[in-house]
Amino acid sequence: MKEVYIEQYPNKQLQNCYPRKHPECNCKVLTQRLLFIFNNPPDTLADIARESQINYQTLVSHWKLKAIPLLGEVAIKVGYESN
Repeated sequence: MKEVYIEQYPNKQLQNCYPRKHPECNCKVLTQRLLFIFNNPPDTLADIARESQINYQTLVSHWKLKAIPLLGEVAIKVGYESN
């Protein structure tokens, strides 16, 4: 069910959150590749960094400092409640 929210989230907020000059590493794509089992096993940040030719530490920082907090905001907007 979480996958549907990410796939169909109407606001472009997730797609607009990416490291400078690397829109292919946006929050939506990272979430799909890291958290959802589209690939078995899921991709790693190292895999994505290598494929996208982005510095690994830049991608890690983006994921931790921008993408994860944004996903939390989106989850709250769609009604997710943590216990």
